[in-house]
Amino acid sequence: MSTSPEAEWKPPKLFDGYRVLWTISRTEHSSLCMGQDSVLDRPVTIRFLDLADRDTLLRERFLAEARSMARVQHPNVVTVHRVGAIDGRPYIISDLVSSRRAVESRTHLGSLRMCAGRCRIVLVS
Repeated sequence: MSTSPEAEWKPPKLFDGYRVLWTISRTEHSSLCMGQDSVLDRPVTIRFLDLADRDTLLRERFLAEARSMARVQHPNVVTVHRVGAIDGRPYIISDLVSSRRAVESRTHLGSLRMCAGRCRIVLVS
């Protein structure tokens, strides 16, 4: 069984002023990583799209999701700090949400779904 180039790709440890500390989760199309903003010295979440340039539709959806998240300003929605690409793979840098903050905000998840639509909250222990 051969592996595709997408399956072999791993996020770089350091890029554009951010450091990848570890991978939180991985799906067929993306990797979610715990990161550190090296310039501002703050924890961040980094989501990489693991497909190369060939999947234009998925790349467009990824950018649309980042734009949607960036437009919403709500205490229960993560702030998008940066969108870019590394090795032809797009990424989103956003707030890191601690498990305590996420648990405290669960009472507001209904309003979050209504106002944020496609936004995601990252739960980290």
